[in-house]
Amino acid sequence: MSIVQDFIPAGRRNRPGRVNPMLFVTIHETGNASNGSNARAHANYLKGDTAANAPVSWHYTVDDAQVYQHLPENEDAFHAGDGAGNGNRQSIGIEICVNADGNFQNAVNRAVTLVADICTRRNIPLTNVRQHFDWSGKNCPQTIRAGRPYGWNVFLDKVKAEIEKQTAPPPPTTKNPIMGASTLTADQLAAYLLSKNPNPKINCSALELARFFISEGNVEGVRGDVAFCQSIHETGWFKYGGQVLPEQNNYSGIGAVNNSPTGAGAWFDSPQIGVRAQIHHLKAYASTQALKQENASPRFHLVTRGIAPNWEDLNGRWAVPGTTYGQGIIKLYESAREFAAALLPLSSTPPMDVEMAVAVLVKHGVINSPDYWLANHSKLEYVDGLIINMANKLQAIK
Repeated sequence: MSIVQDFIPAGRRNRPGRVNPMLFVTIHETGNASNGSNARAHANYLKGDTAANAPVSWHYTVDDAQVYQHLPENEDAFHAGDGAGNGNRQSIGIEICVNADGNFQNAVNRAVTLVADICTRRNIPLTNVRQHFDWSGKNCPQTIRAGRPYGWNVFLDKVKAEIEKQTAPPPPTTKNPIMGASTLTADQLAAYLLSKNPNPKINCSALELARFFISEGNVEGVRGDVAFCQSIHETGWFKYGGQVLPEQNNYSGIGAVNNSPTGAGAWFDSPQIGVRAQIHHLKAYASTQALKQENASPRFHLVTRGIAPNWEDLNGRWAVPGTTYGQGIIKLYESAREFAAALLPLSSTPPMDVEMAVAVLVKHGVINSPDYWLANHSKLEYVDGLIINMANKLQAIK
C-alpha cells in the first residue's frame, strides 16, 4: 500500500511527541462531506493553526484513492476525546473520509487494508481495534455504525481476512524433478529443434540425437526430453559459438568452466556417448542411486550425489552464477510441449502436399527457411508427415 507521509511539523501543539506504545487502533470518520475533503485536504488542515490550537491530530487519513500519514505511529495524538486515556495515548488513529465526491466504500476497503497492515506489523490483536465511540461515547465512525457500506462486525471480519492474507506463507514453489520418465517423443523433440534451426551442428541426424536422449534417459531414469532441452539451452540450438565445439559431442558444457579456452571441455567419441555422459552427470546431481551403465561423465566424481534433485536446483551448480539456469531449461521444455501439441497424429491423412504445408508454416511464423525445407524434406524420414500435420493443425485453429 502506497502511503504519503506529510507530517505535522514537530513542536506544534497538536504534535506533543510523547511515546505511543501502539496497543490499539482507533477508527474514525472525518464527518466532513464537502466535495474535495479528501485525505490531502485533511493533511493540510492538520498542519494549520486551527488544528494546532484545538488541538486535534491523528495518524492516518484514508480516502478512496490514497492514504496520508500525519504522525509517526509511535507518537501519541489528540483524536479519541478521552484526554490522557488509552485512546489518545496508546492508539493509532485512522480517519476515513466521507467527502461526497469520493467513493466511501472504496475508502473503507482501503482502511481495512491499512488496519490489517498496522495490526500485523505492530502485533496488535483484533480485539484492540476500536471505534472512536469506545473511548468517548461519540457516534463515530457514524456511517459504519449505521451499517453502511457494512457494519462494524463485518469491518472487523474483513480486517481479520486481510491479516490472514498478509501473513499467509507464500505458496510453495513448484519444482521440476530431473528424475522421471520422458513425456515428449524423439520425433517431437527433433521436429522442435529443426523448426528453430534446420541445420544443427551435430554429428548425426536430429532424430538420432533425440533418440539417444530418450533411450539413455530411460536407462538411468532421467528425463531425457528435458535433458534434450538443456542441450538446446547450452549450445544455442546447436549453433554453438561458445567454448564448446560441435566435434566434441559435448551437449551440456561438461568440463567447460568460465573463461576456459575454446575446446577445453570434455570430448566424447560419439554423439551417443556425449548424451550418456550428460545423463550420467544429471543423475549424479539428482540421485544417490547407482548408475546402470559404466560412468561416461569425467566429472561425475566431483558432484555431491543427490544435491540437486530438481532442474531449478542446478542454478549456480551446473552453471555459475546461473541464477535462472533451471528455469530457462524448463521454459524451453514447455515451449517444446506447446510445439508438440500443435502436431496432429502422424497417422492422419494429409489433405495437402509439402509445398502447401511449408507455405502455411511460413505464414504462421513456425519456420523461416522455406527453401531448406522444400529442398530437404524428402531426405528426412519423418519430416514430411510432421510438416503437413502441423500445417493442418494451424489451419484448423486459424
